[in-house]
Amino acid sequence: MTDRTARHHAMAEEHIHSHQAMTRAKIEGREPVSAPSKMKPGCVVFAPQTGERVMENSIYGPDDPKDGALRELRMFWQGIPDFGIKEYKIFATEDGWGQILYWSGTGLDGEIKAAQESSFSFTDSDFNVVRIELYSDSKQWMGVAAYAAGKDPATFTSKDYFAEMAKAM
Repeated sequence: MTDRTARHHAMAEEHIHSHQAMTRAKIEGREPVSAPSKMKPGCVVFAPQTGERVMENSIYGPDDPKDGALRELRMFWQGIPDFGIKEYKIFATEDGWGQILYWSGTGLDGEIKAAQESSFSFTDSDFNVVRIELYSDSKQWMGVAAYAAGKDPATFTSKDYFAEMAKAM
């Protein structure tokens, strides 16, 4: 493993562990703290659902350099108090890393609610993240989000998703 590959693996683990720490804090009754984004301004973010977008400081938008991930988790925690990354796989390379994240938690009804995503992060020569590609099953995620928000999954849309996320401060 080269130094660059090892650094990318460490960066991926640090990001995943910061998400897991937020969920642990919530479960333990402490205030979760979100880590600042490490994206380079002008980072290109691609998802099949939204296409390519240029972001300045966070995948959550220009006004959210720090707490987007925490706000999104808070939305899920409304109905799934222990929702978070439970398992993951990292595939580091010279150019960045790929990861598979397995998210789950126990809903208020006692059932396990789960979703997964795959993403790829690419860095420049200074290890700034310059491109992110996100792949997930929208129907799966929207169903989990609708459940967490107490909404009907048959009518829950991406507009509803972001509205619920905005309310979950």
